[in-house]
Amino acid sequence: MKMYEVKEIEEYTGLSRKDLFVYEESIPPVKRKDNAGSNAKGGERKGYKLYDQEGLEKLCMAALFKKLGATPKRINELFAEGNFDKNDVFDELILEAGRKRQEADDIITVANVLKELNMEAVSQSFFQLSNLHGLAEQLRRELNSDETKKVIEKWDKPTEEELIEIYRGFDGYTEADLESDKVEAQVEKLKRFAVEVLDVDGGRFLSGQANSLVAVDAYAKDIEKRTRRGLPEFIADAIFAYQINHFWDEGENVVEDLEKCIGMDYSEKRVKAELEKFMMLLNRWFGYRNYAEGENIISKLKLQFKKDGDMEDEVKLMDYICGAMKYYGDVR
Repeated sequence: MKMYEVKEIEEYTGLSRKDLFVYEESIPPVKRKDNAGSNAKGGERKGYKLYDQEGLEKLCMAALFKKLGATPKRINELFAEGNFDKNDVFDELILEAGRKRQEADDIITVANVLKELNMEAVSQSFFQLSNLHGLAEQLRRELNSDETKKVIEKWDKPTEEELIEIYRGFDGYTEADLESDKVEAQVEKLKRFAVEVLDVDGGRFLSGQANSLVAVDAYAKDIEKRTRRGLPEFIADAIFAYQINHFWDEGENVVEDLEKCIGMDYSEKRVKAELEKFMMLLNRWFGYRNYAEGENIISKLKLQFKKDGDMEDEVKLMDYICGAMKYYGDVR
């Protein structure tokens, strides 16, 4: 019977000596080849590890499991058990590898956008890592949308200067002014700029501005970063306060109707009908057109309510709405 030394196993499988040592727990070498040249005391002979054909085949399988993302602990558990269904293991690992590949694609999408925006830091206002896939999907849609193409076509130096001038109009205000009439008027100017100059949806433009302004070095420099480092964040907060206040004012009845649905199965017609009304409001004030985008803003609201404290009912409602959005986002 042919026996394989460690060097041959490494060549066949791509595993390292360290890997082989770890897997010895469940795939041990069958024997050791005497090393006549050993200087071991007392005549004791050291040896080289040798594997038989079965050991080689198991290690080839272990190498494949490793490449699919299985941990050493998991691999040892499988081979120690011995009688496992390889197809079930492959299904499990392929599913997990696919999830990791999607996550990698999402991270690359987000990283490319951050790079294009020259971001020097990433703020919580920009995105929640827990909803990375939703953000990446939103960015992919944005980058390929007709509105983005419109903005690119119309963007020139005078247009940029007009926008910077609107930004400067926010300077001098404090957190206490976030919901004041003067700050709201500045947000309205941004919205009119979107509609009249760029010919895009005002609510969607504001949401994009709130996301992209935060910690964006290029914008921060243009709006006097040296004198007011927090201005981009202030503008983002002002936009969000404007949107959410108008959203709640107009949608009070819609929210109350959704509250009555808490506890009902998401698949019930009433839940879907109330959720569609809610989505229309999100579209009107935030420019969000689908459940993935809606879930992003509701998750942000839920975090805000938790931070504020004593808002268990509101947090519970946001949880229910997020669940319903995820359900209908998956079944569509």
